[in-house]
Amino acid sequence: MKSYSLKHLPDDAVSRGICSAEATTNEATADFLAFIAEHDARKLYLPAAYSSMLSFCVEGLKLSDDVAKKLIHVARAALRCPAVFHALAGGQVHLAGLRILAPHLTPENVDDLLTAATHKTRTEIEELVAARFPREPIAAEVRPIEPPAGSTGDEGAPGHPAGFEMTAPSAGEGAPGHPQPATRVMPLSAEAYAVQFTRNAEQDERFRYLQDLLGHKVGRGDIAKVYSLAIEELIAKIERKRFAASAMPRGGRHRSGANSRYISADVRRAVCQRDKCQCTFVSESGRRCEMRGDLGFMERKRAEAAASAAKKRTPRESDAPPPEPPAGTDEHDVYLALRSLGHRDGDARRAVALCADVPEASRQDKLRLALKYFPQRGHSASSSARAMASSD
Repeated sequence: MKSYSLKHLPDDAVSRGICSAEATTNEATADFLAFIAEHDARKLYLPAAYSSMLSFCVEGLKLSDDVAKKLIHVARAALRCPAVFHALAGGQVHLAGLRILAPHLTPENVDDLLTAATHKTRTEIEELVAARFPREPIAAEVRPIEPPAGSTGDEGAPGHPAGFEMTAPSAGEGAPGHPQPATRVMPLSAEAYAVQFTRNAEQDERFRYLQDLLGHKVGRGDIAKVYSLAIEELIAKIERKRFAASAMPRGGRHRSGANSRYISADVRRAVCQRDKCQCTFVSESGRRCEMRGDLGFMERKRAEAAASAAKKRTPRESDAPPPEPPAGTDEHDVYLALRSLGHRDGDARRAVALCADVPEASRQDKLRLALKYFPQRGHSASSSARAMASSD
């Protein structure tokens, strides 16, 4: 039996392998799509005793209902516009994106649309289609959801709690037997989005109470306006809490203590505005991380990965170490602490270089990260702290 364990492979082999496997998968999918298209066009499912191509794919090929529908839909579009096969095989447009484009593809516009959709995410392709083929805004609607059979009505099925559903039906969804997802954002045009989600009975009551508080400021049927006002209020509240945001923000007062990890509100506010609350990590290829939440978690994970890579890497004497950190900086204090612990000059500089990705970390955190460069030699946290103190 073939083993799928890849634990024996080095990192660079895994990175190369995943790209190679993805390219092979795209080509195989395009080949499969071509057979589906031709099998469907010739109606070869009839001699095989199947009533439709969908029935053949689900019952004969054992595909899931959703996957079969997607493949057939895209295959029929590709038969009209063969460029679809090449876009899929070459990895320019993924299958989910082609499913969104399929209803709009014609021999006249296929090249333009495929070029515009190249290397776009599903959401970006939805926005592209909405901008080029806008739909009319939908009417706001609140409707009760029927509890599943056998339910007491006090709880809902997973993803569909008993309560009220605020919905924005999209094309091709909501057919009988195929309940719509509990949460969905669908672009209708370049400037408008349809939103669908479920709220329980208590949330519905609170929302109606909010409508009462707003009085005549917002019409009872203008649900979107109520949510817009609520979002603006919540953003302002959270910004006040996290960044001490106000019309006239005060300068921060730094707490005393050389090893304090406290970061003042004005610094947090300035950093968030500067970086647009987005992670600042940039990969070797030049891609910036798109993470906007729990950035501390991402920094810890990257620091751990860097430390792990440093442990695996065997330093060579011919490798020139980085320059000594400038005096008066936290990095220089970490460097001095490492030297006082007995580490060689070049190794101390290399270890300090691991702190480059966490410039806003405290000196203690930078020291802990730098120590991960070295094999464990019994250095306790207390001895590290004493070394740091002796560098002051």
